[in-house]
Amino acid sequence: MKPDTDRLEKFHLEKWYLDCITDEGEAMIFYAAKLVWHRFEVQYTSWLHHEPVKGVTNKSRLGQVQFPVQSDGSLAWSDSRLGISGRWETLAKPIGCRLFESEEGYIDWNCCQPAASAHLEINKRIIDGAGYAEQLIVTLPPWKLNLEKLQWGRYALPGQNMVWIQWKTNSEMKWTWLNGELINESLVDDDLIRLPGKGIRLYTDRGVILESEKRVKNLMAKFIRYLPGIDKSMTLKFFMADETKWLSRSKLEKDGEMINLGWTIHELVTF
Repeated sequence: MKPDTDRLEKFHLEKWYLDCITDEGEAMIFYAAKLVWHRFEVQYTSWLHHEPVKGVTNKSRLGQVQFPVQSDGSLAWSDSRLGISGRWETLAKPIGCRLFESEEGYIDWNCCQPAASAHLEINKRIIDGAGYAEQLIVTLPPWKLNLEKLQWGRYALPGQNMVWIQWKTNSEMKWTWLNGELINESLVDDDLIRLPGKGIRLYTDRGVILESEKRVKNLMAKFIRYLPGIDKSMTLKFFMADETKWLSRSKLEKDGEMINLGWTIHELVTF
């Protein structure tokens, strides 16, 4: 969707999230984002890398960002300054929806690859794994949603994939997709996702903490010189949000019987 010109002048965020997890549990998360605030603009790229022995490292930079390019069921993305190039070959149909809309703007979530085969080259090293990719378009300041809690996660394997988004304001909103089907009834906890109508349970062990920080505050510390006044506009509750992101060894069950083992990346943000 093309953003409204007037809204674009005030607030417009395009954020891409891509990941890759090997069978051994090596995980990478990539972000590529552009934020426009009253005609000021900042672009941002980051790379989170978890290695089972070495733990978690982070790299990020401000400056010109290349967004992923999609064609014929695949997605390509690279960042020469970080030494990364990758291709995600889709294994599932895209899903998405408009999560929110008001007179002030909207939030569109486009998951182009709920499950993918990822092939990465990082500083001449080749890495293959299970991948996932999504795009978020936000045209209103998100602190105006008055969020109290946000949960998101993805379990992505060939033939079995699940994505969930849940947030709480003065009411609770939930979206859960199982193999591309939107499920109306779901129960989301940090270590268990239940779809009672389908007899599905996804157990997550929260074995690795990928991030545990005040991410909004830390990002604003980088952005503030490029987006004058944005820190004064947002609410303190939003500014001081706590985020925890996990890499979990996960078990998918149907009617009490295990049907798959895989990896989940999921997060909890509290405001």
